[in-house]
Amino acid sequence: MTKTLGLDILFGNTGIGRVFKPYEAEAMTLLWSTPNKGYSSRDVFVAVNKVMTGTISRASIINFLNGMVDADILGYTEITGKGGHRRIYKAKILRDDFPEWLNNKVDEALIDVNNWLLPIVDE
Repeated sequence: MTKTLGLDILFGNTGIGRVFKPYEAEAMTLLWSTPNKGYSSRDVFVAVNKVMTGTISRASIINFLNGMVDADILGYTEITGKGGHRRIYKAKILRDDFPEWLNNKVDEALIDVNNWLLPIVDE
């Protein structure tokens, strides 16, 4: 099964906005700002909505955080509390390491595409 990163490259944008939507960039900025501290989806939801104009849904935040876990950018621990189990998210890939990590992932993807295309080109 192929694992996707859940990231799009937005060529018209600059900086972190090239790969993250504005609310996603705010979420990652929070997680990267204190890498040893974990945040619940509620913590991220509240922090993002303090900065953003309009309201970003909690479901969008949860889906984004879980997508970043699937991409190995974030990790989580599960805790129990009122209402059941909760995930506490932390950055696995730190801010300073993210550009190199992303470059490596893009290179791997391009090599895969190139290997797939080579037999077609040779025929």
